[in-house]
Parts: sequence; C-alpha cells; structure tokens
Amino acid sequence: RVSRFVGDLNPEAQLLEKTPSSRASSRASSHERGDIGVWVKEGRHHKTNDNDAAKTEVPDPQSPGSETSEIEPQGDIQYAAITTLEGDIRAAANFKLPDKPDVLALLDIYFSHVNNIVPVVEEESFRHAYEKSRVPFVLLLAVILVSCRHEVAKPHLRFSIDGTPLEARAFARAVAATLTALLKAEVERDKLTLIQTLMLASMHAEGPTGNEDASLRLSAAVHHAGTIGLHLPRNLGSSEDRRTTRLFWALWSLDRLNAGINGRAVFIHERDVEERPTTFCDDPSDKQKYGPFELWLKITALLDKVIALYRPSKTLEVPWENGFPTFEEVVGEDAGNLTPEQIAMFELYYHSVAILSCRLRHSTPLPPSAPARILQSLSALRITKVANEENLGMLPPIPVIPYALTLSMTVAYRQFRESKLHIHKMRARADWERAHRALAALGKQWWSAEALARLGAQAMERIE
Repeated sequence: RVSRFVGDLNPEAQLLEKTPSSRASSRASSHERGDIGVWVKEGRHHKTNDNDAAKTEVPDPQSPGSETSEIEPQGDIQYAAITTLEGDIRAAANFKLPDKPDVLALLDIYFSHVNNIVPVVEEESFRHAYEKSRVPFVLLLAVILVSCRHEVAKPHLRFSIDGTPLEARAFARAVAATLTALLKAEVERDKLTLIQTLMLASMHAEGPTGNEDASLRLSAAVHHAGTIGLHLPRNLGSSEDRRTTRLFWALWSLDRLNAGINGRAVFIHERDVEERPTTFCDDPSDKQKYGPFELWLKITALLDKVIALYRPSKTLEVPWENGFPTFEEVVGEDAGNLTPEQIAMFELYYHSVAILSCRLRHSTPLPPSAPARILQSLSALRITKVANEENLGMLPPIPVIPYALTLSMTVAYRQFRESKLHIHKMRARADWERAHRALAALGKQWWSAEALARLGAQAMERIE
C-alpha cells in the first residue's frame, strides 16, 4: 500500500527515515527507503487529520485485501461529485472581498515585498486595472493570498471594514477555497492570467494535501506556459518581450523551488529553453526594481545544480565540496539595492541550498570531518542565527523561510543522533531546540512549519 513518495530534497524524508517506529505507530504506518527518497506506507486503520505531516492514503485497488477493491456504485460517485461541486460553488458565492482600504494595503505588501523578488504581475497595469474594476478576480485573489502572511498584513485580514482580523492561515484558507472553486469552474480563460494566478497560488499550501495541491497548480502553470510558448523568444516589441521573459524565468524559479520544498521532479527541462539572460535591467535605474529578482535567480541557479545530486543515477553523486560560492560572492555588488529583510530572506535561501549541496546518502555516510559536513553544519547554524536575530514575519512571505528552518532542524537532529560525546550531543540538542522553536513560531503563518515542527518533536522524543 504505497501512499506517497517523499524525495530527499524534502527534509521530511530524513525525519521519517530516521524516526524509529513505536510498536503502536508501526501498525499504522511504515516506510521504505529508496535511493533518492522514502516511500511512506500507511496501514488500514491509519487516519490522517489536518495536523498530520503525511497525506491521506491512496490504496492500491490491485492489492490483496484492499478495502477499495470493489467498484463504487455509479450513483454514489455522481452524488459525491455533485456534493463537492455544490460546496465549491457555495463557497465562491458567499465569499466577500475585503474592503478597498484593506485590499490596497495587501497590494502594497505584495508589490513591496514579493513581486520585486518573483515578478509575476506588472504593477502599473495591475493597479490601473484594479482602479477601473477590470483586474481579473482570480489574479486579485492570488495576490491577496500571497501577501496575507506578512506581519504588516495582520490588521487587514478581514472581510469587512469593522470586522475582527483573522489569523493569517484562516484568512488564507478562505481566500484559497474561493480561488480554487473559481479555477475549477474555469471562470478565467486567458492563459497568461491563469499562469500568473497559478504561480502565485502554488506558494500556498495548507493541510495534509497542501504540498501536493501546490505542486499541481504549478504544473498547470507550466502546462499553460507551454501552450502559449512562453518559454520561446518572440519579436513582440522590447517591453513586451522583457515582460514575458521575466514571467517565464519567474516560473522557472518556482519550478526549481517546488522541486526542493516538495521533493518533486522539475517540470521545465533545461534543453527546452534558451539560456537565461545575464541581466533583466536595461539601465542602472532598473537595479532597484529587478536587482532582487536577479539575485533570486542566481541562488535558484545554484539550487538547479544541486537538484542533480538527488536524481536517480547508477553512479554515486558526490556532494558539491569544491567551488561552492559564499553568500557574499553570490550577492556581489547587489547588496546596496536590497533591503535588510530581503538580505535576510536571501541568506536563508542560500544556506538552504548549501545544506542541500552536501547530500549524505544513507548508504555512504560521510565522516564529520568531510568538507561537505562542515559546510552543512555551518549553514544550519547560520539559518538559526538569522531566525533568532530577525523578525521572520517581516521577511518576504515566500515558502523558503519555513523550508530553511526545517532543513536546519533536520541537520541538528542528525548530529544529535550521530554524536558520540555527551557534550556534543547536548550542543546538537541545543541547536535543534533553537531551530525547532523558530520553526514552531512560524506555525501561525505556514501549515508546513506547524506540521514539520510537530514531526521533528516526535522524532526527537522517540530517540531521547
């Protein structure tokens, strides 16, 4: 009964693999280690809930004794489908957009903290369309969905001007439910708008199937991009060419990020696209606008190389031990164009990639003195240090943040397990505690932070 595959790029794989199953839990679930990840199997009586890191089981109808081996009556299937559709339609019909002052505040957050890093929407045309009430509704919802996790958004997370603000995740769930219903109903047919909407929606993941849903949205965005040839250069005029080029490379970057966070294969193959432009800035004045995007792509290009270490291969891939650039080398002269919050977010992203570059295969563990192990340990400590010194709620609300802290916690967890000296175990335990505390604090913003903090605590509890 194979429920799902968790790739090694996802830190959940290490927590699942290295967590000894208790007698009770072994009856409910088990896992099988592969070369590049873990297959999670769940027993017949296992139940999932919104707090589980695992997703709902999908039983194999061909397996002996499967409870789902019998075909359901057609009427039952139709009734279930109609009930689901009715619920989606009702949710969309009852949804009320926040009042204009709150929407404008959320738009300001998006364009100030997200769009300059991952440029999905052209600000001037979007704001003009909003003022004229012509902005695509699904795209507006997607922008709000991304910006609502920023700390500045807190007083604006309400659906009436005199209403009580909601928690970020509760607000996001309401927006996402309506957005999902509208996308299912295919109310938006413009391919470019769908690509933008799905790109932004892929940054949202809530509940046990959240990561799967996010990855599915991104795959749909890539599908539509292929339909309109977004990955191919066209002579549409310099400004239009630059806009579509930026959008495609933003999509490419989210594809690589999805591969990392969700442990998935990439959707966009490098041989299907032209070489990435060296710059998106026509003159020095553009550095303030697109400089953060160029740095985002630099780090994502490192991630793209690191992903190769996690692909199936007959030969043993070795960690990237030589020539891995420092953070300052990657940033270069762009630091002057970045805000402190952007620098902190980029540093978390960079050190996440650095940790991943030191892949430790379960069959060939590296000694603690190996350069890859040292780089991994230092990057994990740096992530925790940034988290303790910065207000993470003020950083750009991009899922890199909980991902980085999960990786840091996982490194400390492994060091605790492998340390021989008591003093070293205690230091690793303290490192784990700091990373876990910072990750758990993000639970009000990110479901993955809450779920993986809980999984990490369970793993630590079982080995202590």
